[in-house]
Amino acid sequence: MGKGFLEVFPTLKIEEEMRQLFADTEVRKVTTNSAREYLIVELHSTHLISRKDVNRMEQLIKEQLFYRTPIRIRIQEQFHLSGQYTPENLYEAYRDSLLWELREKSQIEYSMLQSAGCHFRDGNIMQLDLEDTVIARGKAEDIADYLKEVFGERCSVPVEIRILYHPPKESKMRKFNERQLEQEVEAILEKNASLRQIHMEQKKARAEKESGAENTGKRTEAAAGTAGIKSADAAGNGRNGQSGSFNGARSGRGEFKREFRRDFGSYKKSDDPNVIYGRGFEDELIELKDVTGEMGEITFRGKVIQFETKEIRNERTIITFAVTDFTDTITVKMFARNEQLPDLLADIKKGAFLKIKGITTIDKFDNELTIGSVTGIKKAQDFTVSRRDTALEKRVELHCHTKMSDMDGVS
Repeated sequence: MGKGFLEVFPTLKIEEEMRQLFADTEVRKVTTNSAREYLIVELHSTHLISRKDVNRMEQLIKEQLFYRTPIRIRIQEQFHLSGQYTPENLYEAYRDSLLWELREKSQIEYSMLQSAGCHFRDGNIMQLDLEDTVIARGKAEDIADYLKEVFGERCSVPVEIRILYHPPKESKMRKFNERQLEQEVEAILEKNASLRQIHMEQKKARAEKESGAENTGKRTEAAAGTAGIKSADAAGNGRNGQSGSFNGARSGRGEFKREFRRDFGSYKKSDDPNVIYGRGFEDELIELKDVTGEMGEITFRGKVIQFETKEIRNERTIITFAVTDFTDTITVKMFARNEQLPDLLADIKKGAFLKIKGITTIDKFDNELTIGSVTGIKKAQDFTVSRRDTALEKRVELHCHTKMSDMDGVS
């Protein structure tokens, strides 16, 4: 024989409803381990107590009696019920407790038991009818074991569990999920196709750049060979050679000065046809939402949404344009000579898609984060994603207005 629950825990302060539930229950055994990591209370009752109420009692014991120790309280309830309880009426009386306990254990198993059809045959045979899905077949055995344990060991009402399956019904949620999955796959395929196209263009540009560098090297070698022959001829001519060399040097200096004056400040684009300004680049792109301050040199892509130019002195112009990659927007400022404007403005304009490499800096005039010291601008592919209506059930909103709709008030 054991002691009454309220005798074992006389100082426990509980609500009157809880007190009545546990008033005629007995504690047969209280066990723990040497490390006092847990405390198991073996509780016997002649009436059903829901697992939710038992769990609440575990919390009260922990909070009031063992709040200073890291110990777990576990009440193991066993019901000694009258012979009138059969598996069928026990399930009806204890179903809410079963569902609550399953939800604490597994949301999937809870949903399966809640939606399952339940029939009893020949007294102690419980037949569960589940939807025929991969998840149901994987979890059915766990649910059956749980029910056998509760009915047989906790309630002393043995039961035999049989599982049947029926084809799943076509639900709106399943249809929506399948459609959503199809759309996600389509989006991934489109993105991969776009990335492959960009990769091929970059590969082609690199090949053209390497080919141009190779041709430049060959021309340099040919020029060096010609210069060596002329130098040898000049050395064989003695004084005349020296005089010729001296005059040539003067001529060379003069030509150099004239050439330097002619090319100083000139604008020359890269050999890459996609380069609009500066030199080519193949840096990794960053999203503007990740730009949080002055981060040094960055490379990003975006669409020009605002654009303006302002001419300043010395035949120079400030080009200011706002670029968005649809995660954030940033302003780009660059200086250009007036003679460069026709080429630049042909490609840098509102609506253009660009790749830009420059340095993040706080503008000293408007104190906003901008891109300055632009080292390169390239053409970019349109990467906008068109809006799609993915709702299975379309919604139409109807707005009705009267003659008074635009009036602020009616008197």
